[in-house]
Amino acid sequence: MRILLTIGCVFTVSLIHTLTAYASPWPIEQNKDNPWFDVPPKEMPVLSVSEGTTNIAVGKPVTSSYGAPCVGELEQITDGDKESVFYDEGHYVDLGPGKGWVQVDLGTSAVIDAVWLWYRSPIEAYEVPNDVIVQISSSREFTHDLTTVFNTDLDNTLGLGVGRDRPFASSRFGKLIRCNSLNGRYVRVWGNGGQRSTTVQFVEIEVYGIPSAKLAITKSNSRVQASRFRIFCWYYLPVIVLLVAIGVFWWLSRRRQFRDNRNEGSLYSPQHIAQQAADGKTPETPHQIHGDR
Repeated sequence: MRILLTIGCVFTVSLIHTLTAYASPWPIEQNKDNPWFDVPPKEMPVLSVSEGTTNIAVGKPVTSSYGAPCVGELEQITDGDKESVFYDEGHYVDLGPGKGWVQVDLGTSAVIDAVWLWYRSPIEAYEVPNDVIVQISSSREFTHDLTTVFNTDLDNTLGLGVGRDRPFASSRFGKLIRCNSLNGRYVRVWGNGGQRSTTVQFVEIEVYGIPSAKLAITKSNSRVQASRFRIFCWYYLPVIVLLVAIGVFWWLSRRRQFRDNRNEGSLYSPQHIAQQAADGKTPETPHQIHGDR
C-alpha cells in the first residue's frame, strides 16, 4: 500500500511540474486564439536597474535603412514622447514596408541594462511586429563587437539567425528587453512589417543605461573613498595599538592576581607554611597532605 501511495505521489508531482513548465505565461482565455505570440501584460513591467541609470537615448540621432519615413520623422523615435501609442498620424513614425532596421547612436559607449520598444498599437486589434531583432554593437556598421539580445525571427527570414524569443503584441506598455549590462554605443532594431500592417510603425525607442565615462567617474570616486578610508585607518593605527596593548596588560594583570589568590588559599602555599611555623606546628607538605604513594 505504501508503495502504491509513493508511486501516486511521484506521478502527481511530475504531472504538476510538467503542466507548470509548459504553461503559457498568460491565462489560457487570453491567448487561446493566438497561442503563437504573447499578448500584452495587464500592467507596466518593472524595470530594475542600478543607481544612475536613465534613458540615454533621448534626443540621440536616429538612422534607418528604410530612408525617409512614410509618416513622421526619425527624430520622433527618440524624442521622449511615448504617450501617443494609440494616436493617429503625426504621433508615430511609419518606416515603410519590408525588411529593414532603425538605429540609435548613443553618442558614446555605455553600459546598457535594457531596451524598451514602443510600437504603434491599433485600438481595434493586436498588432504583432514581424521578425523583431535587437542588436547592440560598438561598431556603426555592426561588423564586429556585436550582440543580439532579442530575436523573434523564428524562420530566419532576415538571415541573421533563427530566433528563440516569442513574438509579442504591441501595447501601451511597450516591449521591455533586458540586456544584462552590455557595453555598446549603437542599438539597432530590425523589423519586417506586422501581422496587420505591412510597415514598421514606431512610437519610441528607449535605451536604459549609464555612459561609460560617467561610470568611470563613479568608480574613481569609489576608489577615492576607499583610499580615504585606508588613510583614516593608518592615521588612527597608533591609538588602536595602544588600546589593544592596555587591554592585554589588564588581562595579564587580572590573570596573575587570580593565580596569586588561588595560591594563597592553598594548604601548602608559602603563606600557609609560614603561618604553621609561627604557630609552632610542623609545616605540612604535599606528601603529608595527600599521602605518600
